[in-house]
Amino acid sequence: MISQTLTILKDCGLLKFEQSNLYYPTIPELPLLNSFLKDAGLDETVLGIALNITSPHSSMPIHIDTGDLNWSLNVPLMNCDSSRVSFYESKQRPKPFSLPNGVTYLGFEDEKSMVCMDSVSCEDVMIINVKKPHKVVNESDKYRVTLLIRLNSSFSMEDFEEYLSYA
Repeated sequence: MISQTLTILKDCGLLKFEQSNLYYPTIPELPLLNSFLKDAGLDETVLGIALNITSPHSSMPIHIDTGDLNWSLNVPLMNCDSSRVSFYESKQRPKPFSLPNGVTYLGFEDEKSMVCMDSVSCEDVMIINVKKPHKVVNESDKYRVTLLIRLNSSFSMEDFEEYLSYA
């Protein structure tokens, strides 16, 4: 599934390696991924699909995603073995920021005061709660590419865990 998705995205010219970026391109048909989403009962919960490209030796700010989503199914596509997502706790109130491409997120003024609660390798497919403060760190010499399948508010982690127990 990952190999086919990567090949299709490369063939369509959607992987641009100029700088770190989060964007929502028009995604072509991804047969194996779509089949997985349908089998897992996730096809009706997909709010949108984004690409996250992280520059070598960089990280994004600690943030909370905006929009009508709590969860994101993150699919590693390229060079994710030397990257991680870290989750934080803070008493700070987040405030809105915008990326140069207009994507908004809720960030924090004083990241140094935030406490890292957990850090997970990005080399495997994972579902993360994007309403918890988090950031991605790419320690690789290469651009890191992840497909983010944004799940709408009807997604149930409990139902998905039940699916996994039978899969």
